[in-house]
Amino acid sequence: MIRNIEEWRQEDEIRREMRRVLDSYGRLKNFIPSYTYGGPGAILPHVLPVIHEEIERYNREHFGV
Repeated sequence: MIRNIEEWRQEDEIRREMRRVLDSYGRLKNFIPSYTYGGPGAILPHVLPVIHEEIERYNREHFGV
């Protein structure tokens, strides 16, 4: 689990945490991952594309979409 801002700077940590969350909750009906680190203009703008990539990868692997 990511616990401090330094870990959010590392792409592999972001991917690992997203996979953990998706593996834990991704098969629940109506699960919508939220971005609690901030939105547009966040201090960590590189995080959002990585999150999107991991969600897309998970969907391809588990749902074929």
